[in-house]
Amino acid sequence: MNPLHNNLKYLQIENENDMEGIASDKNKDELIRMIQYLTASSLSIFQIEVIRKDLIGLALEADKEKLSLSEKLGINPKDFCDDIIQNNAEYPSLREHVLQESVSVLQFTAVFYALEFFTHAAPRQWGISAQLLCIVIIYFTITRILTSYIRNKFSLHRKPYMRGIFLITAILGLAAYILITKTFFEDKNLFIISGNGWGILIVLVIISVFATFARNGYWNYCSRKYSY
Repeated sequence: MNPLHNNLKYLQIENENDMEGIASDKNKDELIRMIQYLTASSLSIFQIEVIRKDLIGLALEADKEKLSLSEKLGINPKDFCDDIIQNNAEYPSLREHVLQESVSVLQFTAVFYALEFFTHAAPRQWGISAQLLCIVIIYFTITRILTSYIRNKFSLHRKPYMRGIFLITAILGLAAYILITKTFFEDKNLFIISGNGWGILIVLVIISVFATFARNGYWNYCSRKYSY
């Protein structure tokens, strides 16, 4: 299988395109919130995309029949999602999220390192700064994960204000990043790892590429278990 090919990404793109065909904004919004709720569960990320594809098909049928998605399902959306979660025999989501986030951390680190490196005219001696690790770990990883989880967990809550509570996490994460960097890492040249600037960049790029290939291979392997 081509390591550049990611079956999960292709399925996600296909689902995004199919979502555009749903005429009812209400059904589209309900479907999005159902998928967000499932994403906060123990289901496989790939399995959720397969479920999403099936739900899109039901939403399109509901459009033709002038029904809401809830009416088409014949059950409350939250109960529908809870039934799927409870009947699931496998619980690989933690492993999959660790895989996804680990690759993202490596990619973010490589990108932000390159931005810092070239912004400073690519000096011979450079390194991975404390500020860089802080923004990658605190804001782009921990805050993003917590914000997404809270948003997804409350996506089917009956009260609208509870569905927006994730914004508090995003604001707190940004405040924590600013506070920590201003308090402890005001020196932008405080390096955690230092050495030959080009050498570090090449190593980061190679590690990121191989990690991306490994992640793609995992999703391509997972895709064999599903008919979609």
